[in-house]
Amino acid sequence: MRLFPCPACGATITFHSPVSIHAVCEFCRSTVVRRDVNVEAIGTMAGLPDDMSPFQIGSQGVFGTIPFTIIGQAKMAWKHGTWNEWFLWCDDGRRGWLAEAQGFLALSFELDEPWPADVAHSITRLKQTIESNKLLAKTQAALSALPVGTVYRFSGVVFELVDAKFSHCIGSAGELPIAATHGRTTITLDFIGLGRSFAGIEFTYDGPRVFLGEYVDWDHLNIKHGREFEGWT
Repeated sequence: MRLFPCPACGATITFHSPVSIHAVCEFCRSTVVRRDVNVEAIGTMAGLPDDMSPFQIGSQGVFGTIPFTIIGQAKMAWKHGTWNEWFLWCDDGRRGWLAEAQGFLALSFELDEPWPADVAHSITRLKQTIESNKLLAKTQAALSALPVGTVYRFSGVVFELVDAKFSHCIGSAGELPIAATHGRTTITLDFIGLGRSFAGIEFTYDGPRVFLGEYVDWDHLNIKHGREFEGWT
């Protein structure tokens, strides 16, 4: 855990995870980036739009046998709606993400490079398609170059591409391992494998990020300190 004074208001900003580089001051909403031994303010983050999520920063749960705490949130949007990406501080040191979209929950962990050979090969295929069609500079319609149903292999598991969309960050809170500034644009790809296995890939101008995990049920996460709503029991 590292503590820093907010460059804008002086309030304490806590970085729980050693991989976190981005945080939003809960008092003045200043966006700060951690650079080695200090932090730098790079702007102000607007308040997140309200939703009915049962999660919040500080919620705790368990994935299998791995305890985790939610320490960050990125609110993502695309042309048909929004979803939440919750950043998890896991007791085993991995970078966990809990995607919450339209009642579905997918918990995954980011793969660090160097990737396994089959992951690297699949990423090369996708990257070539994106670069040859200049997809990062085009619209949603251009994503037809990434046809749904195409099969890829990640870490020995066969996955099918089920969704490809342009998305952008509309707000963030807490601490995150990426600079989730307002307007950050990505190509977001979702894949499904056998059973409940899930894979996600995010392409930005900074390059790809790969996530592997599975779809999960609320009851199996054993959430504590969740968000409470008046009238709920």
